[in-house]
Amino acid sequence: MLLYAVVGGVEYGTRPTAAEEDSPDAPLALRADPNPVRSATTLHYTLATAADVRLIVADALGRTVRQINLGARPAGAGEVSVQAAGLAPGMYVVRLAAAGRTAEARIVVAR
Repeated sequence: MLLYAVVGGVEYGTRPTAAEEDSPDAPLALRADPNPVRSATTLHYTLATAADVRLIVADALGRTVRQINLGARPAGAGEVSVQAAGLAPGMYVVRLAAAGRTAEARIVVAR
């Protein structure tokens, strides 16, 4: 179910209020910029609570092509750079897993 996402600078869904973002039941937020990706993209995420964070990049067939363990991260906004080197042109799904929840963003690798 899509709650809120930003893809290519376009917002989809309803942006959560500050009270919703601070709630322990708040969904994770994840977006990629730039998208489409040529060499690297920055994944911007928001965590409602401190948690161990893991990123999984899957290709269009659902195969895991990259896994990044970010370790313990504090609540609030964070970001991580993901290099496109070694990824074939095409669409990928990036999943952020933290505190038993997941958020997804789609990225397109272009050459």
